[in-house]
Amino acid sequence: MTRIMCKLRFVRLLAQSLVLIALIAGSSCSRRTKEGFTVGAILPLTGDAASYGQECRQGMDIAASEWAARISGLKVSYEDSKADPKQAVSAFNKLVGVDRVDAIIGDMFSSTTLAIAELAQQKGIVLLSPTAADERIPATGDRIFTIYPPATQEGRFMADALDSSALSRVVVLYQNQTATKAIADAFAAEVIKRGGSVLLAEAISEEKTVYRSVMDKVAALNPSCIYLSAYRDPVALLITQGRELGISAVYASQSTLYDAKALADYAGKLDGVLVSGPFFDENDVASDGAVAGFAKEYNRRHGRNPSVWAAYGYDSLNILLQARDDATKAGQMLHQALPGKDWPGLTGTTAIAPDRSLEKQMVLYRIKDNRFIRE
Repeated sequence: MTRIMCKLRFVRLLAQSLVLIALIAGSSCSRRTKEGFTVGAILPLTGDAASYGQECRQGMDIAASEWAARISGLKVSYEDSKADPKQAVSAFNKLVGVDRVDAIIGDMFSSTTLAIAELAQQKGIVLLSPTAADERIPATGDRIFTIYPPATQEGRFMADALDSSALSRVVVLYQNQTATKAIADAFAAEVIKRGGSVLLAEAISEEKTVYRSVMDKVAALNPSCIYLSAYRDPVALLITQGRELGISAVYASQSTLYDAKALADYAGKLDGVLVSGPFFDENDVASDGAVAGFAKEYNRRHGRNPSVWAAYGYDSLNILLQARDDATKAGQMLHQALPGKDWPGLTGTTAIAPDRSLEKQMVLYRIKDNRFIRE
């Protein structure tokens, strides 16, 4: 009798446990479907690159406000990468392990994004970078995306935009980072393809005190064009020192220079420089449509016009949440709803191919009267 009672008690406890497990699972499913969606964001919020990250966050905040009425309980959890790969990994682990996010936006630089891309793929977490250009990022796996122009596309774009006289004697200087070097390499290859000549293609030191000697070396080559593929401050400093040395070449750079902070920090020193950039025009905020609406709200919050980095933040969260909507309606997983589509946005149309490779609208700007003017 005692043995039978023990068996009955065991069966009763087992049944209660199964019911409890079912209730917990049901509660978890209900929380995810009814209470919303948590997005992690890994951005450079402090350090030398903080202006990029803070403006990207401000754009994301506006997009989150617009989506709040459609996704009850939508939350964006921000972590600081400090533009450092090791810090980006720590931020990723915190967002996944503690905040238990559903997807991640980040980071803004290729080196930090590559540091977390494989981790995201292993965890099955969708990772979407707003501004990383290295083509290896989407090639990591089917959960990994970027909405920024690929490095090779941006390099070719500028070479194609220059006339033959500018391409006759070209010097290419680049920061030895994955994306900046890829942009420089693509530019140099396109120059040669168009019949131009590359006199020098050289990595620049991280030590800014040697920039004068670098530009002395460039001056001796008498170039027709100097193309600089590096972050904002190295590009601006090299251009400033080149002009102080009397180098009258065409100066051209890529979209990391397309930043209002460059104009503020180097006021009047960058006029005439050509810059490849996204479709978004921060000076064209009075027009009708989405850009004007975004600019009005950004101005209301921050008292100034939005930068391109704010626009990329806005677009990245918008695309991610629209893909979530599409996936829900189609009965898909999130990563299945992103590729094979054209996504319109403030920064132009982002065409994500089925293999997650990207084509992005780009335009040419010239700095004139300390403003970026579309050519």
